[in-house]
Amino acid sequence: MDKYIHFSTQEFLMDDHFLEWLRNDNPELDQLWLKWLSKHPEKMREVEDAKTIYSSLSFEPKAIPSAEVQSEWRQLRDSLAAVESNDTDTEEITQLKTGWIWKMAACIGLIAMLVFGRNYLNQRQLPSSSKIITYTAPIGKVSNLELEDGTTVKLNGGSKLSYPEHFEINSRIVSLVGVGFFEVAKNPDKPFQIRTGEVTTEVLGTSFSISAIADENEVKVEVIEGKVKVNAHKKNAVNHEVLLTKDEMAIIDNTTNGMQVLDFDPTTLEAWKNGVLYFGQLDFETLVNRMEDAYGVKFEISEGFQIDKNWRFSGKFENKKLDYILNAISYPKLFNYTIVGNKIIITP
Repeated sequence: MDKYIHFSTQEFLMDDHFLEWLRNDNPELDQLWLKWLSKHPEKMREVEDAKTIYSSLSFEPKAIPSAEVQSEWRQLRDSLAAVESNDTDTEEITQLKTGWIWKMAACIGLIAMLVFGRNYLNQRQLPSSSKIITYTAPIGKVSNLELEDGTTVKLNGGSKLSYPEHFEINSRIVSLVGVGFFEVAKNPDKPFQIRTGEVTTEVLGTSFSISAIADENEVKVEVIEGKVKVNAHKKNAVNHEVLLTKDEMAIIDNTTNGMQVLDFDPTTLEAWKNGVLYFGQLDFETLVNRMEDAYGVKFEISEGFQIDKNWRFSGKFENKKLDYILNAISYPKLFNYTIVGNKIIITP
């Protein structure tokens, strides 16, 4: 993907990999390009311009021969390539650019008349040309986001959500890495999709949690109310699709593409959603697992640390930061801890 750093709008339009992304509804390509754009926001303008031009030129044929449309597209690409390859002085470049704009406008007008005049083609919905926003929640803190449609998201510490500033007319698509709780604004005409690698979760309006941590081999979807459709579509593997209802969860193995559907107790998830953590007579291992889930961190226990197997901890914490809870658990001098990024190192 490094080659795209210096691409112009015209070069994006002539790149087969970029065009494949625009032509196909492919979650893998969506995630790849969203990730690249989040690293190179300075290229957003060129990508948006290329999408806008392509959306004006790209249609799905009903009766018109595909060869005719492809011929028009190849001519456009050849014209652009000719402009880019000309070795001219500044004045000539200005004239060429002006000519290119008029040729582009004429080409768009010609194809538009061909399409709408004959009534053979329908405009296809493309990935959003709106600005892509990527938000990463601070480590050890749950963040609250509200999207333009009124959907609210609680994002676990260290989790990342990518979404368009403005949704498409007929769909709402976001990408998640980490743990998020979604309360989706209802809109039957505009399905909401969350893409987590090779798993797509689609809803019309409901409350549910998704866990898709980058260094783990599973995706977990838990539903508190309503219904969601979960689709696992790993390459070269059998696709799995399931409809989940209230108090059901799906666990998808990213390695095998296997899927389990189980019942679950929503009490802990409801408490986390409301910023409350309950610990009831938990042993140390269970306590660590609960904090990893709640704050999106990983614990590393040093070899020298040991704790009584009968040790238990109880407590209730409301909207508290991770270090506050660690201090409460470790009192008095049960252990020391060091926070390095999203890793908690426990030492004697």
